[in-house]
Amino acid sequence: MVFTDPPYNVPIDGHFSGLGAVRHREFAFASGEMSETEFIGFLTATLTQAAHVMKHAAIAFPASKGKPPNLTQPAAETTYCSAQSAPPRD
Repeated sequence: MVFTDPPYNVPIDGHFSGLGAVRHREFAFASGEMSETEFIGFLTATLTQAAHVMKHAAIAFPASKGKPPNLTQPAAETTYCSAQSAPPRD
């Protein structure tokens, strides 16, 4: 089973601050600088890396709370639906 909570592609500053009490630094990637197409590509690349180490019929759950589902879903479908047709790995 894989559970991952990838970045949301939104800037940290002004969005995740504990009501101003806590200041967080920006993530290195997917912190608001990517277009939708680039972000879907980023998610697809990261989910593909996870798929390479998963056993056949393993479950993957890429969390998408706070992200528009239309950005996480195409990456997950591209990665895991194509992996379903691949030969099983031991």
